[in-house]
Amino acid sequence: MDPGELPALDSPERWGWLQRLRRHTPLELEPWLAAIEAGSVDVDAELLVVLSDQLPAEASLRLLRWWFEQNQQQPLPPEPLPPELLPPELLPLIGQPRHRDCAAQLRSGLQGELSQAARAQALALLGHQRDPSDLPLLLGQLLTPQPLAVRRGALEALSLGLSCWPLRPLRAALSQLVGDLDPGLAGQAVDLLARQPRARPTLLQLARQPLDPAVASRIQRRLAALGANPLVLIVHGRAGGELAPEWPVLARELERLRGAAVLLQPLTAPEALQPAERPWPPQGPITLAPLLHLPGGHVRDDLPQLAAAWRRRRPVLRLPFLGAWPRWQQALAAELASLIAAHGAPLHLGYHPVRGQLPQRYLEHLARQLGQGVVLAPYSAAQLPPGALVRTGPPLTLALAAANEGSLLRRPGLRRALLELLEALP
Repeated sequence: MDPGELPALDSPERWGWLQRLRRHTPLELEPWLAAIEAGSVDVDAELLVVLSDQLPAEASLRLLRWWFEQNQQQPLPPEPLPPELLPPELLPLIGQPRHRDCAAQLRSGLQGELSQAARAQALALLGHQRDPSDLPLLLGQLLTPQPLAVRRGALEALSLGLSCWPLRPLRAALSQLVGDLDPGLAGQAVDLLARQPRARPTLLQLARQPLDPAVASRIQRRLAALGANPLVLIVHGRAGGELAPEWPVLARELERLRGAAVLLQPLTAPEALQPAERPWPPQGPITLAPLLHLPGGHVRDDLPQLAAAWRRRRPVLRLPFLGAWPRWQQALAAELASLIAAHGAPLHLGYHPVRGQLPQRYLEHLARQLGQGVVLAPYSAAQLPPGALVRTGPPLTLALAAANEGSLLRRPGLRRALLELLEALP
């Protein structure tokens, strides 16, 4: 069908003619592309919809170039677009194929002068190309002062390519956007964060910040929809499986915060290496959190057996031992720094004697994390290094629930930090 026969935009025969054109396959595209580039046919959305069904990447590239040539004007036109400029909504009809040349054309076109609406459409289509290297460009349009339409286009681009962007910078940018003055952008940022893997920690951290009430409510709804696994806290325990009084109190508070069951499983119990009985739903995953500080025998030998026993019943997410969590190490270092500031150094931090190269390497790492002024030494006084018997401040042990005043869970800052970490677990 010849482009010269296409009825004018205001002709009642145009719609039927386009329907016949759509059924005409295969369509010879070259005459149509040439006519569009020459301006000899009236272009509207209906025509581009018909052509887009058969556009290969090479043809899309030609139409993208044509669209940018028509929309790039000097000086920047006001909004709304004057009638001689092509409506921005035509762009997605011709730029859908994912192709490196189309992506390059979009980047090049965005460097020119475009209306707000046209720039927004071009940004969104660039996100559809799903090239991770475009993330800095999109974040620059989203987080710097720009017209609201442009920022919305950049956010739409992030949504279209969500799974391809590097996770850490994307999460940081969306977290920043949650506090934006525009509640629409902030709410969309919450929704995109909720679609990412391991979203609970980020959303919980944001929920503790002062936010627009509508945005804060949206975060709570997303957290409720995400849910949390039943949580098994593996603790050392006392002889016969007895638990220190701090543990049941912590478990009840965690159940309230997470909205899911929390089970305490002491490794000193008679059936320590078997899954503890609990009236949970028979299916669904659980999270195993070993609240142990050192990679000793319990961590290296007992925990794999216990995790294997649980996996025979249901899916299990097994986490590393607590002492390996960077955020817990940071919380411990901050608490000890405050004690040193109050009482001076050296501050003695005792631990259960361990053997082997792995625990020793871990202790060396922990000593570096805790900083100067903290002396790590075994419980036995005979094994203490010279000068370590001279203690300043309260005695502390590298145990969450010790039998004396050295219990770390009796330190309000550490207890709060542990609760926040456990609340955010899957």
